[in-house]
Amino acid sequence: MLKNILRRKNLLVILAITSIALSLSMVSYQYSTYTSDEIAKIGSEDIASNAENEAYDLSRIIINKIDAVTTNLQILSNVPSIQQSRTTNIVQLFDAAQYSTDELTEYYLWLNKDGRIMSASNIARATYQYRSTWQSEKPLFLTEPERTGSIYYSGVLNSADNVNRLYISYPIIYSLQDNELLKDEFTGVIVAVIRLDTLGRLLQNELSPAFQSVILLADSKGALVYATDESLIEKSLLEDPSILLSLSSLKLSGSSAQEIKAVIDASLHGQSGSKNVAVEGKQFTFGYHPIIHNDIHFWTLYIVTPHTLNDNVSALLSKQDSFTMISLLVIGSVSAGIAYLVITWNRRLENIVLAKTSELIKANESLTESNIQLALANEQLRKHEKLQREFVNIAAHELRTPIMPILGMTDILDAQFGQHNEIMLERKDFEIILRNARRLEKLATDVLDVSRIETQSFHLDKARFDLYEIIELAVEDAKRQTVLNNVRFVIDAESGMTVFADKSRIRQVLSNLLSNATRFTDDGSITVTAKEDRDNNCLLLSVSDTGTGVDPEIIPRLFEKFATRSGTDRPQSGSGLGLYVSKKIVEAHGGKIWAENNTGGRGATIRISIPILERVTPKH
Repeated sequence: MLKNILRRKNLLVILAITSIALSLSMVSYQYSTYTSDEIAKIGSEDIASNAENEAYDLSRIIINKIDAVTTNLQILSNVPSIQQSRTTNIVQLFDAAQYSTDELTEYYLWLNKDGRIMSASNIARATYQYRSTWQSEKPLFLTEPERTGSIYYSGVLNSADNVNRLYISYPIIYSLQDNELLKDEFTGVIVAVIRLDTLGRLLQNELSPAFQSVILLADSKGALVYATDESLIEKSLLEDPSILLSLSSLKLSGSSAQEIKAVIDASLHGQSGSKNVAVEGKQFTFGYHPIIHNDIHFWTLYIVTPHTLNDNVSALLSKQDSFTMISLLVIGSVSAGIAYLVITWNRRLENIVLAKTSELIKANESLTESNIQLALANEQLRKHEKLQREFVNIAAHELRTPIMPILGMTDILDAQFGQHNEIMLERKDFEIILRNARRLEKLATDVLDVSRIETQSFHLDKARFDLYEIIELAVEDAKRQTVLNNVRFVIDAESGMTVFADKSRIRQVLSNLLSNATRFTDDGSITVTAKEDRDNNCLLLSVSDTGTGVDPEIIPRLFEKFATRSGTDRPQSGSGLGLYVSKKIVEAHGGKIWAENNTGGRGATIRISIPILERVTPKH
């Protein structure tokens, strides 16, 4: 009897333990299933986010590099010798342009309005490769830029060497005077040549290899311009959406085909984003972003990412679920010890899941850091290329002008020395050397000031001073520059107008404005006016001349770097830095500067408004 009671108690204990174990196992199974679903969801969201971010980042890389190319095209088209169809010393400019963008461009080309090659970078290769293409596509490179007067992007063109290329054509407009009217004449185009396989490899190298993504580029009509499989180039995504799955053998059908068509339609209408699509049980993320330059949507970038990493994690979690089910069946027929082993195993599986989740988080953090570093590197590259272009422009247009007269005069003086240790130097010869040396000094000062402004190391040393004294000194300096011209200087100002400002910088601004006025006034007057505006608590300062005036097209950008002030009857002159530096100095003082042509007469006026501190009574 006691034995039966013990057996019953043992059976009840075993049943209780087994029931508890089964209940705990069921709870563990449900928790594991929920965790599996959440991990798969997080992994899918991370892959979609990565595809969308990479599509955006790579599109910015393309736009930045094409922006550098179009900037080179604009610079080359504005070179006076190119505008006037003169080929002297031009090859070096084309080679310099190619060197600055050789990651993307194959070469640069200059065609005149008749379609003849005038010059190019890498000229021997360029002439050979381009000959057949420009003959057949001449209307694209010449007619469109001449008709619209703006930049032209070609479609994908196959050259004689069976390489797909993109050609960017920029018009050359020469402004000449005819019967006192300024006319713009189309004299040809500057063309940049881009190999699409070079662009594709450049982008592919920027992808993170962990996600096994691929890149495709399509034009605005849906035709592929780049794909890893070259046989797909020029095929239409609209006609065959399965092209986006070119690297897999999967077939589109039903809802997956409709979803990919929706992705293609949205992307070709300038939208960006990402979409997860299941094809034959396999997940893919399609990231897409438009490539727009100069308000022209000419490409769309696609990033296709298979969920390989996520599928591996899902497979592992699926195995975990299967094992848990088997454990439940075993637990139902064994003792409490088996239940304990199952619980222990579940804990181990849970640790594996956490470890895999941690690995995914670390991979995502690493990718985010890489994207940040890439953005910083792109920004540094853009700044470097910008500074390089500006420096080349200064060297090409300004340094040679004062150096050549100095070298010429020194050569003449050297020849006069002969066997003599002393010679007589005429005043006019000395003034030539002195004038050009001062011009070099001013250019160096302007470049140094621009560098300080760009690096934010530009500082002011403010003090109280009488503005009239500074005006007198600046006018005396300007008079020495106009000894050969019939120019009369007038000062319309009163002594005692005191400002709190950097005295040397205000004098520098006045000297820049007077130098600018004397450069365009051969016969006439230059008036410096200073008046108080007590309503606005500021001082109004202006420099007015009776010279050639300012070209109306230049007025909106007169105070930008390298924008030269020119009249309608003389060529451009000056480095284009003086007014830019003057503007920055005035703004640093809390003032503003602007320019306008004189009403009803010749010449122009540049006006400055700076805060006034107080009025000092003149001493008697």
